[in-house]
Amino acid sequence: MINKLFTFFFIAYLLSSCVEDIENYDLGNVDNMIPDGKELMELRLVIPGDKQSVVRSIENGTAGENSIEQLYMDIMDGGGNPIEYRPRSTGDGTLKLTHYADSFYVVSTLFDIGTLKEGYTFRVRANADEPHGGQPVPPFYMSGTGVIYGDRHFRASAHLLRGVAKLRTTVRKTSFTVPQELTIGDVKVQVLHVADRIRKYAPFPSHANEAITNNKENGLEYPLHYSDYPEVSLTDIALQEQGELDGEAVTFYSHYVYENYLEQESDYDIDTNVTSLKVVIPVTDGATSRVIERTIPVKAENSYRIKRNHIYSVDVQVLSINEVKVFTDMLDWEDVGVTGDIVGTYFDIDRSASKGITLIKDIADPVKLVKVDCHTPGRLRIRALQPNKTDLISTTDLQLYCNGIAETDKLADNSGIYDLTAAQVMNFYCTTGSVPANFEGGFIEISSDNVHVVYIPIGSLDTFIPLDTEGTSNSYIADRGAASYSFTATIMGNGADGIIDEGKFEDASGNILTKAGGANIHPLSAKLLWQDTDELVEQVALVNGRVQVKMGRSRGNALIAVYDKANPNAEDAKVLWSWHLWCTPVPQIIEYTAPRTGHEYTIMDRNVGATTSTLGLVTTQGLQYQFGRKDPFTTSLDYDKNVAVFLRNVRSDSLPHLFSYEEPLTIAQAIGKPDVFIHRKSLPDGKWCETSEMKYLWGNPEGQAEYFPSLTVKTIYDPCPIGYKVPPVDALMLKMKSYSQYEHGGIYYAGKEGDNTKLINMPAVYSAYHAYGTSIAYWTSSDFGKPNSTFEWGEFGFMHTYYPGSHTLRYNAFARPGSIRCVKE
Repeated sequence: MINKLFTFFFIAYLLSSCVEDIENYDLGNVDNMIPDGKELMELRLVIPGDKQSVVRSIENGTAGENSIEQLYMDIMDGGGNPIEYRPRSTGDGTLKLTHYADSFYVVSTLFDIGTLKEGYTFRVRANADEPHGGQPVPPFYMSGTGVIYGDRHFRASAHLLRGVAKLRTTVRKTSFTVPQELTIGDVKVQVLHVADRIRKYAPFPSHANEAITNNKENGLEYPLHYSDYPEVSLTDIALQEQGELDGEAVTFYSHYVYENYLEQESDYDIDTNVTSLKVVIPVTDGATSRVIERTIPVKAENSYRIKRNHIYSVDVQVLSINEVKVFTDMLDWEDVGVTGDIVGTYFDIDRSASKGITLIKDIADPVKLVKVDCHTPGRLRIRALQPNKTDLISTTDLQLYCNGIAETDKLADNSGIYDLTAAQVMNFYCTTGSVPANFEGGFIEISSDNVHVVYIPIGSLDTFIPLDTEGTSNSYIADRGAASYSFTATIMGNGADGIIDEGKFEDASGNILTKAGGANIHPLSAKLLWQDTDELVEQVALVNGRVQVKMGRSRGNALIAVYDKANPNAEDAKVLWSWHLWCTPVPQIIEYTAPRTGHEYTIMDRNVGATTSTLGLVTTQGLQYQFGRKDPFTTSLDYDKNVAVFLRNVRSDSLPHLFSYEEPLTIAQAIGKPDVFIHRKSLPDGKWCETSEMKYLWGNPEGQAEYFPSLTVKTIYDPCPIGYKVPPVDALMLKMKSYSQYEHGGIYYAGKEGDNTKLINMPAVYSAYHAYGTSIAYWTSSDFGKPNSTFEWGEFGFMHTYYPGSHTLRYNAFARPGSIRCVKE
């Protein structure tokens, strides 16, 4: 007995302490501090308010349907178990309810530090701790659920739903009734097969913030039962609402019913559990009288499910003494009138943006600025402000976009207001002008009326690591992690040194290039074409003839292009050139002597595009190339099947893998379509390019089947980084050391067989662009055939294909994808 009394008084002490803390906590005081030893939870609550909207010209309810007399709340841990043995409530003072505006409230409560964790869930109920039974009457049981966010100052939001639906009926004549003198007598109505109670929480996904669908959790430990309401005269129904339908004044007569939600539509039986409306309508045209009787199943969205917090409208139109038509409709039972005052939404922003944002100038392809997660309906405002937090930033210096990058998505004057009717995510993007100092120290203001305001500092980014200090190329290794980089955008590839006059090289416009003429271009904008790691590249811009790149992550690949128009997204914008950004630790090198020829080589320890060199990792596969092309294509995410790498643009939008099945393109057309795989699988039509000078593209015009060419050069179409080039044939004539699993690749001697100090991992690759499955296949810089042969000469490329115990030097179609292992020039 003493122990029981002690337990009672100890619990009472804890609750009274919590109540005292809540009473002392001033929610409206922005300078207020959370009491020592406590952590605060604030719940933004949208509840049915006194102001009711008009839905389809019908007065939407009365204040009695929306009253809140008591509030209860449980907190559930990560396993779904309550952290306290009984709910908190406004009745015992452990919950404090503060009215903000119309239907918007804040519920606050304090816990001992360490009690709550981000990701815990809550369940809140109004007017009763358990759902009512019997025929529903106000005040209604209401409930909602949600997830808790934050740290010490925890936040959450919920949308309370009434635990009933409204069945609204009108019986009327229309302008089509014949004769117009037809008279409707005393209509009787009866609601049939009404569920006897309701689950604790909404079981349907559109209104469930937490997956609470288990019957026991919802208060349904035994099956629903169904009963019929008494038959009554339509005009005796107390709840009457005036409105207008089809331009005619009508009166709706309403019943409240519980939802009859069943998991399977096939479980509904029209005679037992489908809620229906029986109407008995006496009519006369003056000469003849009769009684029309109809039983109308309540059905909407092709389902017999009646959902809480919805209005089911039954419009019975009497067209003649022998004919009636019935129209049923389901409406949202609006909690916040969108035509009245809008209370601000409760929102969060992505954490990376909250720390401040630096922007490159001259961004032409809109980049991600901030993502705003709006947890409740309401009003959201965003503005780009100068340092005084009053004046707007000019759109010539920074232009905001909302949820898209079209002209119609631009925010006029960099200010926008959005009245949200549901919880949703708002994505804001931006471009920048040429003078970043104009918004240095400015702010992005995001606010929700009197509920919440956030200022995100923005500034300019003007420090970049140059990648071209040792020369230019088509691929740059960015090895400093998530830093900012730059490279020249006015020189194609490795410049004039990479032009072979005999090769008839072309630029993007089809002009023939010569060493004397140089390899210069004059772009006006830059854009990220794709990245294989989301948020690897956050921003891209062309500034004073250089591509500037702000990185978000440290490992992956990206393809960046420059254009002939100031807007790279313009329909007539043309790609002038493109570059591969290879974000990896600096590859290790292996020096060796080619066993076939005795030539000395220095080779990378990984394929172009690989971010690792260990066999068995998909990140060791790297990228693939078509013979003679400078631009890469992604491989598969899986060794056993074609699981294409997800490509993303700078806004994290998913991109398709592009193919062309047209006739072979010109070099100029391929430059203009760097992200398009030119699919020419069938032999002998395996050339992606119609030029007859394929042998020059990767700088090996003397390539032959048995002989090593006397000279190879790096060309402007070479895909290797600075100081490296595509390997000649003899560089990859390697002997195998071990071959454990074919799908992972093999280990080969670099040079003399048996020399374990110089080994090369050759990974297997599953091509995402060609039906070759998994293979170890490497391009060389040579085309195939003997100089004196007319068959096959210049029609195919030399490819090393490795198999268990050996490798094969074979010809393959120029359009076939293959890996590249670069050697030093």
